[in-house]
Amino acid sequence: LQTVRYQELMHIALPLARRLYAKDIVRDLKNEALRFYRPKEFSLIEKEKEKILGKTEEAMVEELEFLKSEILSFLKKKGMTDAIVETKNKDNFAIWEKITSERRPEYDTIGSLRDILQMRIIVEDISKASVLTDSWLYEKGVPFEMKYTPKVEKGFERIKFNFLDEKGRPYELVIITPQDFI
Repeated sequence: LQTVRYQELMHIALPLARRLYAKDIVRDLKNEALRFYRPKEFSLIEKEKEKILGKTEEAMVEELEFLKSEILSFLKKKGMTDAIVETKNKDNFAIWEKITSERRPEYDTIGSLRDILQMRIIVEDISKASVLTDSWLYEKGVPFEMKYTPKVEKGFERIKFNFLDEKGRPYELVIITPQDFI
């Protein structure tokens, strides 16, 4: 029954959700498929993630909402009124996929991931947002590593920051323009 349910989710429901561009449904379906197909791994990831974050997923969502409002307020005070900020926890399926993939051997455990918590800033001017984000992180006293990653083959560029907050939790912050985001 687990295998049948997994097959239904991955080969019927998931492609339909992708066609509808329903990101949240796709994410939920992938997690549900992992919960059915590999329940031990799903549970282990859940426990390890809670240990790293020091909170339940629900409590972390609340904290991310606060962080989102904080950075949005900072950007607006500095004149970036067009900014959209999104935050999320990396979901269990994405973690499992990353640590089991041969494509990225440097990520072999959940503890090696540098992007369990994610922030995306969507703005028209990524270079101005980058300077302001540098300033926001500096004011918070957070050391960070910036990685400028051009994606020429797709016709856009983005800026990525990785940092650990004061509690040692790994964040990835991506600044991207609206047309790149779509």
